[in-house]
Amino acid sequence: MQAPQRTEIKLIAAIVEKHPKVRFAASCTSAHADLYDRMEQALCERVANAVEVVRSDISPAFLVHTGPNLVGVAVQGL
Repeated sequence: MQAPQRTEIKLIAAIVEKHPKVRFAASCTSAHADLYDRMEQALCERVANAVEVVRSDISPAFLVHTGPNLVGVAVQGL
């Protein structure tokens, strides 16, 4: 599975410019746990005001409805 595409990172970067500091939450399935490092690296390279990145697995109960390749990123302005 690929890390977030540049377009997604650019969209996130445009959103976070409005906040002095931000916190990210990165979520993916345990089957794709290797994505956490790549997602965190891509976000932190592009977003200088990130103060924290929280990692969270996605529940199998949720994946029943979405499929096994779900990846998500949430942004909280601080």
